[in-house]
Amino acid sequence: LKENQGGYDFIYDRAAIVALDPQTRASYCQKLISLSSDNVNILLIAFEYDQSKMSGPPFSVPQRQITEFFSKEHLKEDYRIKLLHEKSDHPKSPRFVEAGVDSFKQRTYLIQ
Repeated sequence: LKENQGGYDFIYDRAAIVALDPQTRASYCQKLISLSSDNVNILLIAFEYDQSKMSGPPFSVPQRQITEFFSKEHLKEDYRIKLLHEKSDHPKSPRFVEAGVDSFKQRTYLIQ
């Protein structure tokens, strides 16, 4: 993280949002923005899977939630969200496999 005039220019979230239950994600995103400069770049990695098979953590974070949490509805302004990468895969973690999760999508977003 690089602090610049009261806010961070760059934030990297590799595993934080997926560790949070759905009820706390909106306030987490608001906190990220409160720590950010006007020119922030947030690199956020999340994944989505059938939450009915395993409740988490890590939790499934649908793409629509990322869009929603960084919108004017939750924040003072809309942020641009660009999907940089999407990868479908089969879980290798025994916890996922034992729960019957047979596939997931990992998505990398750039939020500005």
